[in-house]
Amino acid sequence: MGPLFGLAGLAEAGLAMEAGVLLIGVVIAIVAALITFVLRSRIAARVGVALWALQAVWLQPWWDFSPQPSDDPDMQSFQDTFRSLAWWWVAGSLCLAGASVRAFWPRRSGPAQQGHTEPGAAPFTGRE
Repeated sequence: MGPLFGLAGLAEAGLAMEAGVLLIGVVIAIVAALITFVLRSRIAARVGVALWALQAVWLQPWWDFSPQPSDDPDMQSFQDTFRSLAWWWVAGSLCLAGASVRAFWPRRSGPAQQGHTEPGAAPFTGRE
């Protein structure tokens, strides 16, 4: 029996686990963007950006855009998987950025918030 560190199956298992962790990071970024956009919550925006920064530092998905040349078909398949996950990470990052800007953008006050009940009515001052 050969040495265990030379088995290709263990290396592929490590790459599959890394792809799974990156997939979880992508899902977290997209879910945080969705929650931030729907609820317009500043807390959700802060948590989402913090999680995004943590996964950016830990996983470094931008390295997946420049794959190393390899003749191994398994490695080429993993590189394609990592590249598609990196593109999804970029899409989730842009959605999170847009949702965060929407959450922190000042809300426009409409006529109902200003005290108007109909177009020609006088504003409600609270002294009537």
